[in-house]
Amino acid sequence: RYEFPFDIDLKEFCEDSVIETDYELFAVVIHKGTCYSGHYYGYIKDVDHIGCWTRPPPPLSPA
Repeated sequence: RYEFPFDIDLKEFCEDSVIETDYELFAVVIHKGTCYSGHYYGYIKDVDHIGCWTRPPPPLSPA
């Protein structure tokens, strides 16, 4: 299970000249697999509340 904060302050990773360092999480991309193969999953915030979001189906097993 993965958990991400909805708000994040990136001040420690920015130069001092950067004024705005607070960001709101909008999307997450996760890779599941190895460095040679796998699948990417994207989770995007539905800011307009118009989507019907479902989980991806589980991977198929070889028969």
